[in-house]
Amino acid sequence: MGDSWFKGHEQYKDYFMTLYLRETWGKIVALLSQDEEGSPKSDSVKKRLKEFNQALDEMYEKQSKWAVPSEKLRLKMCRVAVQAFVPVYKSYLQNISLLEQEGSPGN
Repeated sequence: MGDSWFKGHEQYKDYFMTLYLRETWGKIVALLSQDEEGSPKSDSVKKRLKEFNQALDEMYEKQSKWAVPSEKLRLKMCRVAVQAFVPVYKSYLQNISLLEQEGSPGN
């Protein structure tokens, strides 16, 4: 898809942006947002982290071959991905840190 396609389909840009976010980053965010009741905490954390790493590697492999000719759209895609991903990832890392503190000797 080149610039001419984007110019002819300008009205669909937001729709495709939402679709992109849901189909790529949405799946990865969901992995970090899962709350697995009943499983041991350390096993759950390890499993989720492994699944997250696999999904991120797969997404990177696919998207590293993409070309987005519009700089404006490329920057918007980055902003949207960061806004969707970073807060969830930060919260996940904080939760892991708390679990490690609870499990460390002396606590």
